[in-house]
Amino acid sequence: MIKSDAMYKKAMTQLETTEMFMEKEREKFVKMGLTSDELELAMQPIVSAVKAERERLIEYKEIKEGEFPQSIDIKKVGWLLTAARIYRGWTQAQLGEKLGVAEAQVARDERNEYYGASLDKVSKVAEALGLDLEVKVKL
Repeated sequence: MIKSDAMYKKAMTQLETTEMFMEKEREKFVKMGLTSDELELAMQPIVSAVKAERERLIEYKEIKEGEFPQSIDIKKVGWLLTAARIYRGWTQAQLGEKLGVAEAQVARDERNEYYGASLDKVSKVAEALGLDLEVKVKL
């Protein structure tokens, strides 16, 4: 997940570089005389990498615009907390300040997607972000 504008810009630059490399590789393989099936197979790893990076960029833009699910599986709550911070336009340092913890702690929690965090911690982060968390159980 891209977590800041700086990371977004870096990812954009990397995507442009990778796309240029992809085109050079395609030209090289065509000159080598690869069939269309062979070309597709040879290009698959880089095409997959470009697709994944585009999806990460799109996800970040959507989060910034507030376009992310309002209802999620409990296992994705860490992702949602990070998305809410991004949407609010806060840095990890700003969230840390609101929580009374170091930026490094927020970075660790986000890197681990709040895995293993207590309900109390998740609740405090959600409250700091202005989220109203609700748990639903279906049998």
